[in-house]
Amino acid sequence: MTGTGSAIGEADPREFLANRKNRKFMGRQDDLAVVAAGRALGSLARVDPERTGLYLVVGYIPFEESDIESLVASSIVEGRFSMAAFSTKGLDAVNPLLTFRTLPNMPAFHVSMNFDVQGPYWVGYPGAGQFYLALEEAVAALESGSIDRAVVGGVADQSNFLVRHHHRVRLGGGRADALWP
Repeated sequence: MTGTGSAIGEADPREFLANRKNRKFMGRQDDLAVVAAGRALGSLARVDPERTGLYLVVGYIPFEESDIESLVASSIVEGRFSMAAFSTKGLDAVNPLLTFRTLPNMPAFHVSMNFDVQGPYWVGYPGAGQFYLALEEAVAALESGSIDRAVVGGVADQSNFLVRHHHRVRLGGGRADALWP
């Protein structure tokens, strides 16, 4: 490992943004990933874009209750969830920029774009096992000589509605279908 960086809580990525106009497309996970990567890469010599890989584990999709409520309410037909209504009315009910803030690969996109990381990448989802796989992929790429540097990390917005809902249901404090009529 050639550098370390971390970000906890409210992280302001503006000092690391290649184009500040893209800020409107970023959610908390994106902020955290960009700040941590910026801190890790900040002390290093300029990276060779194509010889730097990105290996990232991303947490639960960051949704807030108000976004989910309007999405779900617009996706119900005759008291039941309708995929047709979801794909037309439901998606139209939320701000289109929400898509960019909630896609699970967006933290990797923002790190790649802001630090010009163009080498191989691997994105996994929550869990220590997935982080181990990210680290293993990075080590294999370094050992094979396909990259000179690896940005390896994990990022999660653990304070959003979906995370709280997931843990409440998983720990037995709520019903899995609580969002649905």
